[in-house]
Amino acid sequence: MFIFEKLFFMIQARSIYKSFGSLEVLKGVDIDIQEGEVVSITGDSGSGKSTLLQILGSLERLTLRKGVNTKLKLLGQDIQSLSNKELAELRNTSIGFIFQFHHLLPEFTALENVCLPGYIGNREKKSLQKEAKELLEQLGLGERLGHKPAVLSGGEQQRVAIARALINHPKVIFADEPSGNLDAKNSRELHELFFSLRERFKQAFLIVTHNPELAERADRQLHMHEGNLI
Repeated sequence: MFIFEKLFFMIQARSIYKSFGSLEVLKGVDIDIQEGEVVSITGDSGSGKSTLLQILGSLERLTLRKGVNTKLKLLGQDIQSLSNKELAELRNTSIGFIFQFHHLLPEFTALENVCLPGYIGNREKKSLQKEAKELLEQLGLGERLGHKPAVLSGGEQQRVAIARALINHPKVIFADEPSGNLDAKNSRELHELFFSLRERFKQAFLIVTHNPELAERADRQLHMHEGNLI
């Protein structure tokens, strides 16, 4: 079990490189994200935005370069030194992920999908289900608890995915094109939801997006160009 001190920086990264064979995708990125901060990253397709998010969220390993002093801390943990098992525990207990495609399990109800991270974390079933129900109700899905993804709208599916990302009380949330498959109305509602969640739960958000409205509302807007942050 990870025990965290009160942190000012949720993410601290220096000289982050990533190569796939001879293709250098990230070229020495530096970024810090504070507690409770919403940071957006924009940029052209292929500029390295999603790769950076996956590395910062521990889903992808960075590329070490000889003579380069690389630093990558997530919630105070040097994630380069953690085993795959330790990284999985860190992700389950302290990180939330929201993607463009919701990745809900089609055979499970909305309530069951939200509970999954808690089941993986061996949380007590009754209290977990109670919290998942309350969270879905807060997101306007109180009447949809027993519905499976196939009968939910795109916006409803995305809100279920958000509830799933929040169920284990993460300290930082990574969102990769979270409104990419939503219409304008659902996109605006999703953006409002992010900022209301930040006010309520004080998480840090790192959001990769092509949506200028969402990007401009962030506390800080960064732009990625050819593997570098501007």
